[in-house]
Amino acid sequence: MTSSQSQLPTVRLNIRGMHCAGCVARVERALRSVPGVETAQVNLVTQNAVVRLGDASFPPEKLIQAVVDAGYQATILEDDEQSSARSVSLWESQAVEQRVRARQVIVGTLGLLLVLAVMLVPGLARTLTLWPAIIAATVVQVYLGLGYLLSAGRQLRRGGVSMDTLIAIGTWTAYGAAIAETLGWFHTMHTDIHGSDPGLSMYFSDAVMILTFITLGKYLESRSRFRASMAIRQLMDLSPQMALVIRGDHVMEVPVSDVKPGEIFRVRPGEKVPLDGLIIEGQSDLDQSWLTGESLPVTKKTGEEVFAGTINTSGTILVRATRPARASVLSQVVRLVEQAQETKPHLARLADRVVAWFVPTVLAVAVITFLVWGPLMNQWQLALNTLVAVLVVACPCALGLATPTAVLVASGRAASRGILVKNAQAFEVAAAVNVVVFDKTGTLTLGQPQLVRIEPASGVDEIRLLRAAGTAEQTSLHPLARAVLAEVQRRKIELFQADSVEVLPGVGLRVQAQGRTIVVQTAGSTGPGAGQSLLASAHPTTGSDTRKSEGENSGEQLEAMINVAVTEDGQFLGTLGFADLLSESSRDAVNTLRRRGLRLILLTGDRAQTAGQVAAQVGIDEVLSEVTPSEKHEFIRRLHAEGKIVAMVGDGINDAAALAEADLGIAISTGADIAKESADVVLVHRDLRAVVDVLDLGRTTVRVIKRNLVWAFVYNVALIPLAAGVLFPWTRFLIPAPAAAAAMAASSVSVVLSSLMLGKKELRSE
Repeated sequence: MTSSQSQLPTVRLNIRGMHCAGCVARVERALRSVPGVETAQVNLVTQNAVVRLGDASFPPEKLIQAVVDAGYQATILEDDEQSSARSVSLWESQAVEQRVRARQVIVGTLGLLLVLAVMLVPGLARTLTLWPAIIAATVVQVYLGLGYLLSAGRQLRRGGVSMDTLIAIGTWTAYGAAIAETLGWFHTMHTDIHGSDPGLSMYFSDAVMILTFITLGKYLESRSRFRASMAIRQLMDLSPQMALVIRGDHVMEVPVSDVKPGEIFRVRPGEKVPLDGLIIEGQSDLDQSWLTGESLPVTKKTGEEVFAGTINTSGTILVRATRPARASVLSQVVRLVEQAQETKPHLARLADRVVAWFVPTVLAVAVITFLVWGPLMNQWQLALNTLVAVLVVACPCALGLATPTAVLVASGRAASRGILVKNAQAFEVAAAVNVVVFDKTGTLTLGQPQLVRIEPASGVDEIRLLRAAGTAEQTSLHPLARAVLAEVQRRKIELFQADSVEVLPGVGLRVQAQGRTIVVQTAGSTGPGAGQSLLASAHPTTGSDTRKSEGENSGEQLEAMINVAVTEDGQFLGTLGFADLLSESSRDAVNTLRRRGLRLILLTGDRAQTAGQVAAQVGIDEVLSEVTPSEKHEFIRRLHAEGKIVAMVGDGINDAAALAEADLGIAISTGADIAKESADVVLVHRDLRAVVDVLDLGRTTVRVIKRNLVWAFVYNVALIPLAAGVLFPWTRFLIPAPAAAAAMAASSVSVVLSSLMLGKKELRSE
């Protein structure tokens, strides 16, 4: 999807009545034929359609009418607030479908057992007569086959055909032949295949077996599709539907959709946080594993942010809601997963083109087969057998399921690991990436200065040094001040109240506190200009861990360090060293990508010396520094001109253009909103090993899709001629109609099961 297309007004529809890839193709054609529709994509698994319009004033009712005219039903999915309700409705409909299919399988199996018993058990037909078996076959034909017949009739009235058409013609032809043979109308065309006295017509067993096998296959397929769609269900289950809201003097339980930003709610131990918000009272340990991937709970205190779906494991907290339920981080994750599952990779276009002519071609082959064996060869019963076999062995369902089930499972698998893939094309692109371009600050590094060194002067302890620095810095919003105060808070050092503050531009601060004069100023750095560079470029990034052990780094130092000197009444107390740190996962991710033969590039606006140090630390040989956002964008274009497939990993506003230009944009979720909007993939937590997971999952997904498509094509290319009897004159080999039905059902189930194996793919970050 191009960026221009993504800006078009979009209408989402829920489609009812689709059973196969032929149905999908028919609905898509109907939607695309409506004037004003730019694109339309229909997903067989989710039963949804995404329609992009050229005009925002376009009446969506025209889309519904087009779907109805095509023989299906449609409703408009109004907005994102109803995402949960839509998902619940989908799961409920899938559960109902499974129950209905299960009952049909039971009825079909019982009917089949009775028919086979009458046919195969010696003397049973004379004991029971043929009527119980005929009645059983009729019940199965009506209960299991009437739906296909009605659907085929609706399609035919609108000038179309589908998989239901093939099943209806095949099974009702077999059943009609059985009735005709039973009544004696078919004896004149009877050959030596069954002998002179057929007893109970073989066509009864054919019709019953075909319907039973097809229904069993659809039941298994339905179960597999339900399992494939569990990713969104599991995400939605993370968030409770009700919240304990404090309104006046009362605590009341209200739906989360009714809670407005600014309202206060209570979360007790063991409960899930219902909405995103800020803690205003209390402290607790929260399990944020769904969001960050970390298995250990994180301590949250007053003033810190909590997210919907995280679990409160200890104390009671009061939280002020900062976002409505529809705008929570969890809701955004769900919408991104839904969006990915409703799009199609380019590989799906091949299947779409095939499905468009598949059913008419099969009908033509079936008619030609009947005419060759019947009027031409005078083998009327063989003609009927091959006609039914060709109709029921054909399976566009496998073609239609090959892509969406793989995308469904892959996007759910990615989401469970904190990787949000916005569209299905991203998997296909990820499989072909051969160049990975990294931003530096906030991507390879934590993106904000950390206090990494504490050096007290002789006779001064660390507590005194930090108290003086913290007393001065508590009045500042500078990133260095935040690093100092984080360490002060960790050590629980009590600070003095500042009486006056004087900012020394470009130097530091002078503070009066309890009769003391404290001065904090830049003392120098370990490299030319490093202090000024850091002060100019450091920016806060939420979610980073700024807590340090005494005098030690939690990661690897990479920026040239900036040193800050602290004096009190003219006495030198010591220096504090700050640096941006390499994220713990950066080196591991880069090493893995380099071993796989990918070209790696560091692309940053920072000065050459700093960029070179970062590249050396992580193991990147190719570095471009001091580049502007437009130059980043132009560099990606030059890589495209060289024929490269480029993945860009970044987090800042200055990365947005490059992320959009790259074939695969990967943004860190803690970065700027515009970067996340421009990217194809968003990493929920800061772990660059997830970049390796994205590329691995892309390759695996494309491999599964190709395997599914190859299997579906080979299946139909091989079995349709065999069902038509091309080998019968020489080998007497013929695929019986029941076996053809079983093979058709098995092909669809095998494609879905193949896709489900993606859920077992072990990712590097696990």
